[in-house]
Amino acid sequence: MMLEANPDRAIHVPELCAAIGISGRLLRLCCQEYPGMGPNRYLWLRRMHLACRALILADPLTITVTEIATAHGFWELGHFAVGYRTLFGERPSTTLQRPPPRQ
Repeated sequence: MMLEANPDRAIHVPELCAAIGISGRLLRLCCQEYPGMGPNRYLWLRRMHLACRALILADPLTITVTEIATAHGFWELGHFAVGYRTLFGERPSTTLQRPPPRQ
């Protein structure tokens, strides 16, 4: 599967449709059946979780929230921050500043 083959890369609906050879309409229908949400929402959640993981593992002395957000396809930083806080309960900068978990 394309998502499994690219675990750290933001993927968007047109790219996914082209890779699996189906129309956007068929993808939306399939996504409503499973996982119960549209493909845009699913891919947005995936990118948010990838960004969260990157923030957790990053060194705040060498990278910024902006760099991580844009690397994961978020160009409207205010919307990213609001969505992140809604989803994870804290600001992205708080996640970045927290010491990484022990391995």
